[in-house]
Order: sequence, then C-alpha cells, then structure tokens
Amino acid sequence: MVQCASAASESDESSHHYYYCASSCDLLEGLERERNNKGNDYGNDNKKRKIPKFFDVAMAVFLFNYLTTDEMRTTMKQIYAALKPGGIFVFSVPHPSMIYCHDKEAIFRLEEGPNGKEHGYFSAVDQKLLGHISTV
Repeated sequence: MVQCASAASESDESSHHYYYCASSCDLLEGLERERNNKGNDYGNDNKKRKIPKFFDVAMAVFLFNYLTTDEMRTTMKQIYAALKPGGIFVFSVPHPSMIYCHDKEAIFRLEEGPNGKEHGYFSAVDQKLLGHISTV
C-alpha cells in the first residue's frame, strides 16, 4: 500500500508527502531509522527535502483489527507524538459486518477464528483479527 501511494505521488512535483513503513508499536523508532537510512532527506526531484520531525497528517487503513488493545494504545500515543499541534490522524476500521466475510474472492476479508469458527464482533475484543486486502 505504501509503495502504491509513493508511486502515485511521484508525478506530483508539488508533492511534499513522505511514506514509510514500520511496526505500529515502533513508529517513532522506525521513523528515526528511516531518517538515518535516507540521510534525512527525500524527494524524487532535484529538490531534496528534510524528513520532517513532526507531521500534519498520519493515516492508517484497517490497522487496528490487527492489534490488541495495548498495541492500539501504544500506536496512538506514538502517532500523537509524531503529529504537529493540530495535526490529524485519519484511520479506518472494518465495518462490523465484515467480521463475517470470509469469501476468498472478496477484496477484503477477515480470516476465520480458531477452529474454523467465526469471531463475534464483541466477543473478539482485544483479539487480533487477521485479514486480507486485495489490490484492484
């Protein structure tokens, strides 16, 4: 997903987006590693820009169903620490009815629970609900 977003923004010369991947519970450490690996700058044009210390926007798509409650808390604290004052965190979570979607042809599906049983939306609290997102 990050590679697709990065590739899509390459043609936008006015783009000041920065994308990277890290474990959700190690976002700040991952960002520091990224700064060290990239020499602290980025950009596909001749205008190298510094990787910002703080960000205007952070995004997460269907992340929280893969985390426990404690991991969610850790992730949100790190995102908050990485945002500028007034920064925005945009995230999406699967609709509750998706917990019953196991069709192998579906663009998004959740894996069945232990022993082939379905998870219950409320009984699955603090459990990781693994899933699959297909590219279109």
